[in-house]
Amino acid sequence: MVVDASVGRAAGDKTASHPTSLACRKTLQAIFAKKHFAVFDRRLLEEWKKQRSNYARGWQRQMTSHGRIVRTLGTQSEAVDGCILASDDESGREAMSKDVHLVNAALQTGAVVLSLDESAERLFRNLATMCDMLCPMQWAHPVSDHEHVYGWLSAGAPQLPAWRFC
Repeated sequence: MVVDASVGRAAGDKTASHPTSLACRKTLQAIFAKKHFAVFDRRLLEEWKKQRSNYARGWQRQMTSHGRIVRTLGTQSEAVDGCILASDDESGREAMSKDVHLVNAALQTGAVVLSLDESAERLFRNLATMCDMLCPMQWAHPVSDHEHVYGWLSAGAPQLPAWRFC
């Protein structure tokens, strides 16, 4: 899983009662309990360090101590960058540039992006219509699609065609 910092920031501790906090905490718990791996590049690690909640800090330590953090080199894909630059949406290009590291990490490892950023998901899904290399990407929202995400993680995180960009 490529777990966006938005999920780490929102994950609340056991006393949290807000639905977003609960869903993000349960998502992180399921990743750990079902022995999934989390993918981080340098940029995502930096975002997590700045934004993560206390619960997410502990989760990240647990994942690290159990050897379940995969670190990628954070290599930029010239092809993905080219697709972003070819987009007609100027503000969208800027927004995608901020989250392209999530896409690159997912494409490099075959992982699914878990993020609360629906705007970024929409932008990259739209970009996939003109950039075939993004089609295999899978992106899921741990809050708005919580039951599906939690069930999917619990079932071993099989590939789900419905989450593919195209």
